[in-house]
Amino acid sequence: FQPGAIVRVSVQNFVTYEKAEFFPGPHLNMVIGPNGTGKSSLVCAICLGLGYSPKHLGRAGSVKEFVKHGKDIATIEIELQKKPRDRCNYVIKVQIRREQNSQKWWLNG
Repeated sequence: FQPGAIVRVSVQNFVTYEKAEFFPGPHLNMVIGPNGTGKSSLVCAICLGLGYSPKHLGRAGSVKEFVKHGKDIATIEIELQKKPRDRCNYVIKVQIRREQNSQKWWLNG
C-alpha cells in the first residue's frame, strides 16, 4: 500500500449498514452490486470520514441523515496506510449523533 491509502473502512449504524467492515486492496478497487446493496453508503462513509461536507454528496443535507433509521449514533472508522518511518497506521474515527446533528472526531484514539 502507498502511504495514505485506505486499508480499512468500518461503519456502524450508518445508512443501510448495522455493522460492516471493508478491506480495500492496494491497487484498483471497484464497488459493484445490485441496486440497494450499500455501494453509495460505502462511498459516503469514506467521504464523510475524510472530512467532506454532506452537502457535497448530494444525498443528504445534514450529517444526522446518515445515522441508520431507529439508531441515535453512527460511527465511521477509516484506517490509512502509514508512512515508512511511522510506527502504526493512522485511524480516523467519526461519531455522528442524530439528535445533536453533530460529529465528534478522533485521530489514533
